[in-house]
Amino acid sequence: MPLVDDTVWGLVVEALQEPERLLVGAADQRRQAERARRLLNGSLAGLEVAAQKDQEGLARVFDLYRDGHAPKSKYLEEKARVDGRAEKRATERADLEARIAEQTPLDEDDEAYILAFAIGISRRLNAPVPF
Repeated sequence: MPLVDDTVWGLVVEALQEPERLLVGAADQRRQAERARRLLNGSLAGLEVAAQKDQEGLARVFDLYRDGHAPKSKYLEEKARVDGRAEKRATERADLEARIAEQTPLDEDDEAYILAFAIGISRRLNAPVPF
């Protein structure tokens, strides 16, 4: 096992001696996550618009029923359809919200902290070892 320990330690030391390498791709990941969040939030907004349209349509059918221009069965049929779509949207909404929560890249403050920490370690690794 000492060979594995030496190999792993060598990789850690190498990474810490070039702290900038630790954050390669972090900015790209942040941009990709922001883009994904925008798309997912757009999908959430679309679900809300669809829910509003369903409610407006149901209200129109109810008005027709109330005014005697449509049978109660027509209203109940439309209400069942709207309720079914609402249940499906609730499932979709939960999925989208979970996917949004997964989009958690490092922010710039986190990156700066990691870089400063790695630079501090790098300086200590490069300092002469007192014997």
